[in-house]
Amino acid sequence: DIVVFLDADLKRCNGNIVNLLSDAIISKNADFVKASFDRKGGRVTELLAKPLIKILYEDKFYFSQPLGGMIAGKVELFRKIKFDKDYGVDIGILLDMIELGVNVQEINIGKIEHNSKSLSDLSNMAEEVARAILKRKNII
Repeated sequence: DIVVFLDADLKRCNGNIVNLLSDAIISKNADFVKASFDRKGGRVTELLAKPLIKILYEDKFYFSQPLGGMIAGKVELFRKIKFDKDYGVDIGILLDMIELGVNVQEINIGKIEHNSKSLSDLSNMAEEVARAILKRKNII
């Protein structure tokens, strides 16, 4: 009934991460959960995603780490949305859940470590994230 997505490039994370993400759904306090964590947002998050989302979704968006890559949600909700590919998938899912009007919560999962990406990889990531955000506002 619940699907949990985790980033594949995590070096370290809380061993209880699946429970942390799914408990609010199991207890019926949320329909969809977005992870936040004890790490500053990455370069694409801070320089692209947050400013663009603030402009386009100023009244609906309150997440500290929109590109965290770790989410959980009810299967029935995932069936109602279309998934973007690659780096746009995470933000696309989050924005679609907000548009569906479901109860979305941000849950802190503690400290994590990611592998850092090269600048050329980040450029590709930024393009895919921007495309996912802009597509939802019918700008592209």
